[in-house]
Amino acid sequence: MRHLFHSFFLILVIVGLLACGGTRNAFNPNHKFSPEELKEDFDIGWKTYQKNHPSLYWHNTKDSVDGQFAKVRASLTDSLTEAEFRLRLSYAVAAIRCGHTSVLTSKAYRKYAQKAKEPSFPLQIKVWGTDSMVVLNNLLGDTLPIKRGTIITEIDQIPVSVFITQMKQYAYTDGFSDGFKELQISSGFPARFKWLYGLKNQYRFSYIDSLGNKATTSLAIFDPAKADSVRKLRSDSLPSKAVAAKKTPQKPGYGKFNIDSSGLFALMELNNFSHNKVPQLIRSGLKKTKAAGIQSLVLDLRANGGGKINNSTLLTRYVINKPFRVADSVWAKDLKLAYPKHTQMAWVYQYFRWAFAKKQSDGLWHNGQSERKRYKPKKKNHFDGTLYVLTGGATFSASSLFLSKIYRQPNVVIVGEETGGGARGNTAVFIPKVTLPNTGVQLRLPLFRLISDVNIPQNGRGIQPTVQVVPDSWQIANGMDKKMEKVKSLIAASTKEL
Repeated sequence: MRHLFHSFFLILVIVGLLACGGTRNAFNPNHKFSPEELKEDFDIGWKTYQKNHPSLYWHNTKDSVDGQFAKVRASLTDSLTEAEFRLRLSYAVAAIRCGHTSVLTSKAYRKYAQKAKEPSFPLQIKVWGTDSMVVLNNLLGDTLPIKRGTIITEIDQIPVSVFITQMKQYAYTDGFSDGFKELQISSGFPARFKWLYGLKNQYRFSYIDSLGNKATTSLAIFDPAKADSVRKLRSDSLPSKAVAAKKTPQKPGYGKFNIDSSGLFALMELNNFSHNKVPQLIRSGLKKTKAAGIQSLVLDLRANGGGKINNSTLLTRYVINKPFRVADSVWAKDLKLAYPKHTQMAWVYQYFRWAFAKKQSDGLWHNGQSERKRYKPKKKNHFDGTLYVLTGGATFSASSLFLSKIYRQPNVVIVGEETGGGARGNTAVFIPKVTLPNTGVQLRLPLFRLISDVNIPQNGRGIQPTVQVVPDSWQIANGMDKKMEKVKSLIAASTKEL
């Protein structure tokens, strides 16, 4: 059946490409959509969430969510560009407090953005907490006073806390964990700043220099077209041999495994549970750990945004100390989609409703197989030593699901920050995209609420660390890994006690 799905989907993609190829005009980011078009798109999105989103009022009250959507709809009185409309729609959707429910650009905008070289805010920034903003990269060059590790305190005489608070109102997360919001803001800070505040030719920054002194300076807008011209001019003036640069080998995007040179611990880095080589990495890593007799395993999930539940379940079986179920409940509100013609692969979810879901006495569509199936711990190469797990705001979805099963075990030590993914569960499993007909903006629509463990409090928080380690500017400036250093110190201390 899986092969049939893939084959049929491929046919649909090809037909769709043939049908629309060559008929669209060149994308114009400044094109404005009428209030009528915007309201039609908005209503399709809102009615879809009302009918199909299983957690619309899980982490926020009905009055709050409905009120925020109503406020945004009432504001659609003037023509807006796609970017302007997306911004307002994002503000409404953020009220749902679901990290899998988000607003995406249109396909046309994404193609345009890949080729366009538009000016941007000059600094790449990492934010955390309510008022921490540190430079990751100055796009204008590293010879300027503001460079990696510089603490920014004000932008144009406005405290950075104001910008962080406002940006968080447009970001998504599970419940009330801000770590995932901070990740979104940090990973695309120049673009988010531009969407919210527009661009200026010059910015005035107040900052703290490397000696701890307060200072101010101005930076111009970053123009990639000009930067390319300068780079080309410099390369043309160099000998041909000097221009050619060696390509840095790319690390596997899904993760890696190695045994530390000290022989005290093994390190498994899993950046997602989606890649088809993840099971192989898990199995081979645990096999090598067992063969080496290593009793300390460091599992780095800081960049793991989730993926296939089957892969996270496999990892769970290698480290958990008792039988478990993936979830105590898995249910959908309604699998009859509000707008199937606007929903990606709607026929798949209609089939799933018929084949794998059943309406129960609570009026919800349950996937009984997922709720009933129990998994036993792996016997071969099972890890029974001390498991150190590195976490952060990007630890989300399936990686949080994994942690919810093992975080209370006495041999598990979580080091870092609260996970971005909810501890009790999340809303995901199937996440089709709904394409709004006028603007082409896409909405992610998670269809199932998954409760990992009913005994975990319903407070909208992520998995809390055993040992909290938060970022700081010194670490960023000097390329230090504070969390990993803390784990090494814990392992060294435990070794001395033996």
